[in-house]
Amino acid sequence: MTSGTHGVALGGCGVALLFERASAAEARIAGVAVAARAAAEACAAGAGEIWLAIEGGRASAALRDDLDRACPHVPVHVVSPGAAEAELTLFGDHYLVTAAGLERFARAEAGTLVRGGTRIAVKNSSGADLRIAAHAEETLDLGSPRTAARAILKGTAKSSDGIISLLFNRPISQRISAGLLHIPGIRPGHLTVVTALLGLVMFLAFLAGGTTGLVLGGVLFHVASVVDGVDGEIARATYRVSRRGAVLDTAVDMATNLLFYLGVTIALTRLYGPVHAIAGGWCVILGLIGLAIIRRLVAKAGEAGSYDIIKIYYRRRYPDGVPAAIVEFTVAITSRDFFAFGNALIILSGAGQAVTFLLAGCSTVWLGWVLLAAPAISREAQRSESASPLELSAAE
Repeated sequence: MTSGTHGVALGGCGVALLFERASAAEARIAGVAVAARAAAEACAAGAGEIWLAIEGGRASAALRDDLDRACPHVPVHVVSPGAAEAELTLFGDHYLVTAAGLERFARAEAGTLVRGGTRIAVKNSSGADLRIAAHAEETLDLGSPRTAARAILKGTAKSSDGIISLLFNRPISQRISAGLLHIPGIRPGHLTVVTALLGLVMFLAFLAGGTTGLVLGGVLFHVASVVDGVDGEIARATYRVSRRGAVLDTAVDMATNLLFYLGVTIALTRLYGPVHAIAGGWCVILGLIGLAIIRRLVAKAGEAGSYDIIKIYYRRRYPDGVPAAIVEFTVAITSRDFFAFGNALIILSGAGQAVTFLLAGCSTVWLGWVLLAAPAISREAQRSESASPLELSAAE
């Protein structure tokens, strides 16, 4: 829920989160305690200090852990009701106010924020005589935890999602995530392992041979693409995003893609002859060369775990017009979701013989784009390395 551009409206002021019932603060929605989610939204809106006022003035170890992840750079004090020292108070028993809602309230002249007649926030320095109503999208109704969890998971989608992800993959993966977040101890890494195992089973299906193995492998490749979104959703929903996780997830993605290239090549060669070995081998070789180049560029640019460096370069280089449309079209058809879904459909339609040739053609175009972008990206990385702190400050 904190995916927007926030952080200035509260100007570093203190925020008190008041819960009349400790159970309301400790209740978990999408794998995280409500109080920690409320604190995260306040931090995203620019709070400089958080006072969590709950019955008994104590937080469980689980809530403390959630708070540490949700607000790693803002001090959070757990106190008894009445002991908080803050410019803004949020009442968290019934509604959770998002960062966007807090920002609008902070900029308004009103002293009280309400939802459905219920007071959900007040500015402690004002007379609180003027009220404004929170928009529906600016709050989560804690009385409907399933609806609130869906809203949280909806916010975990990535801006870079392609059309297949938007229409098919995300709705499915978010339902999976919603179910898994009810399991205590679930972690993003568990789903990364599941994705890796699906990739391995896919490869074994291709090795099993025959039309059945080909179809099963194609379907499993798309299933792996869907499940691949779950680890990121869980990470973002539970504030567990990390560079190490991103690197591991990217490595599994690349390995799964290469296993698909290799597996489908073996399966089609056995079914239809050695010409598929040539086309598929060409695809595998170009894929390895391209990944080696991208890995080197990523290391030079200091963006470990981010293999979107090529698409980012082209989007920045061609921001509008026909070139931008060409870039977006190329990004769409080479994205993992489109790639897996398209190949599964081709195989299921009985046109599997075309896969290796399509892969060879797409790999050739893709490597061409990588080679064209590599010198410029490398030069940019070198300039960043050689620039003095003063130059970097001026550039910013």
